[in-house]
Amino acid sequence: MHWGGTVGGAFQRSGLYEPGASDKRKKEFRDELRRQLESMENTYNQSSLSSVEHVVQIKLLQDWSTKYSDTLKGGKLNFGVSQKLLNLHLKGLWCFNLLKYAPPHFPVDRIIQQRLRLEKIIPWTKNMNENNYLKVIEAAEFIASKNQISLAELELRVYNNTLKISK
Repeated sequence: MHWGGTVGGAFQRSGLYEPGASDKRKKEFRDELRRQLESMENTYNQSSLSSVEHVVQIKLLQDWSTKYSDTLKGGKLNFGVSQKLLNLHLKGLWCFNLLKYAPPHFPVDRIIQQRLRLEKIIPWTKNMNENNYLKVIEAAEFIASKNQISLAELELRVYNNTLKISK
């Protein structure tokens, strides 16, 4: 249902594939990636995950991707692309009311970092690691708590320009 938006949003400007990777192998990767994300949904429908548990899931997706080391630059999905994939997938499910619990985090990219008015913007396709990612989430948690809303709700409102963040 929302697969095209998930893949398009996560793969944009990411330089994901090794030069010379075959179209057949890329398609195999995308098809299996979809199945992998769909299998991860169960974890998010069983209970509301903590921030730490969610980061573990991002790393599991990253580790899973090593099966396509011949196809992916760097031998696997980097952390930034992994978090964007999982978070976009969960956000889509939640928005379509197909996820029992709100996603613990949101897709971190340049746009949301700018709209949250973060001082240092981390390029999510290149330099996003767990530490940088958690700094963005921590800043967003502070803003969300001031507005008495969840992180998922904060991201939707900020992204749709219904909540302005002042410096």
